[in-house]
Amino acid sequence: MNYIFSKFAGHSRVRLLFVLCTSAWLLAFSIDELLYRIDPGNHFEAVSGINEIIGSYSFAQAIFLVVLLGPFIETILFQILLLRAIRALTDRLPFTEGWGPSFVLTSLIFAAIHGLGSESVYHGLFLVIPILPLAFALSLLAVMEYEREDGAPVSYVFVLHAIYNAITSILFFSFR
Repeated sequence: MNYIFSKFAGHSRVRLLFVLCTSAWLLAFSIDELLYRIDPGNHFEAVSGINEIIGSYSFAQAIFLVVLLGPFIETILFQILLLRAIRALTDRLPFTEGWGPSFVLTSLIFAAIHGLGSESVYHGLFLVIPILPLAFALSLLAVMEYEREDGAPVSYVFVLHAIYNAITSILFFSFR
């Protein structure tokens, strides 16, 4: 897995940001649509809680919270602190090596946190599963930035997360 991370790290940052953001957003949208098709009633109930929260803010407030503040805090907590802490712990285990375990665990924890506060585990899955592509994209970008000599994981992960959330927010406010 370390070979894959180092290969990705050799590409242009702008290209990686574009590919990761586009891929994560398209996958998340497709997964969300699939979940809607499987169970529209529960999908609506699970997502309506988010709509109520975000919808209670003005466009400017939502952009500040969802596009700037949220991604910055989550980048520090998950892709920086948690990713490195799990890497430090797993490096001590005899059967693990490199970024693989911390990449996967950080991504899963990041996605799981987005399902907290749901009425049920079932509703939580409607929130967590579509976040998985973004979670893996953010962790992948953080690992690639750690692998670069001039890496800047905070900056690039924040930018990717902010762009992703901006696209989602603009679409949310456009169709409301």
